Amino acid sequence: MPLTSDQNIAHPTFSQRIDPTSSNGATRVSWTLAHHITSVAKQRITTTSSKIDERQLQTIREQVALAIGT
Repeated sequence: MPLTSDQNIAHPTFSQRIDPTSSNGATRVSWTLAHHITSVAKQRITTTSSKIDERQLQTIREQVALAIGT
């Protein structure tokens, strides 16, 4: 899932705001970009210490489904 710290490209219907908290490891406010999903080589995927909660994951899944028209 692409992330950005630029709210201007985060379409409200297809974005989930991720605020930094002590439990998620984020260091700044970010937005997921469900309308920017694409396939990438496995080698380009990197592990981070950040994480999202179940509610955020469910919202992101719904936004991806809406973005791809399922």
